[in-house]
This record gives sequence, C-alpha cells and structure tokens, in this order.
Amino acid sequence: MRGERPAKLLLPPTAVPRAPTARTPRRGPGRRAGEGPELLDAEGRALFEALRRHRLALARREGVPPYLIASDRALREIATLRPRNLEELDLAHGIGPAKRKKYGAGFLAVVSGEGAA
Repeated sequence: MRGERPAKLLLPPTAVPRAPTARTPRRGPGRRAGEGPELLDAEGRALFEALRRHRLALARREGVPPYLIASDRALREIATLRPRNLEELDLAHGIGPAKRKKYGAGFLAVVSGEGAA
C-alpha cells in the first residue's frame, strides 16, 4: 500500500436486536432467572444467608468447595420454597436424591429455625 488507493474500512453488519425468546431471555450479563438475593423478601434473604453459612460449615467439614454441597441457586430456591419435608425439598433446583439424603435434614433444620451445621 503506497497510498495509491484509498483504504476501505469494513465493519461488521449492524446487529439487529432480537426479541427475547424462551431460550435466550434478556436479563443482563451473567444473570439467570431467579438469581440474586434482591428477588427475595427480607425473611427470604435472612434464610438464604443462614443456608449459606450452613453450606460453608458443611463444606469445611468435608473439605470440599461449597458449590459442591449446593449452588446459590439451590439455596435461593430453598429460601423461596421454605420446604417443611424432604419431598418439598426435592422441588429446589439441584437437590436430587443423593443430596436430599446427605444434606436434606440439615437444610430443613435451617429452614425451620432449629439450627445449622
């Protein structure tokens, strides 16, 4: 290029904003449905924090990362559902038969206010 021809700048085509779909909803960067303690009421936020403390104590005792015990999403759903028995606990995301058997009683104790780890 010796300046004989003008340079052209090629830009990618302008993206047309798409309407949100069920598969790709617009919620902001890194945010999923039902995420964020700000979606809980005051009692729910307090329960969520109690569940997080319980999860951390379990994780330290077992020597594993807390997210292996239960994800924040699972704890938020437990705080929202406030289950009274193991069958209701199954409704929370990420709580299957193995986690229900291993950690269910402790989560229910936190929800009922009877204690933590």
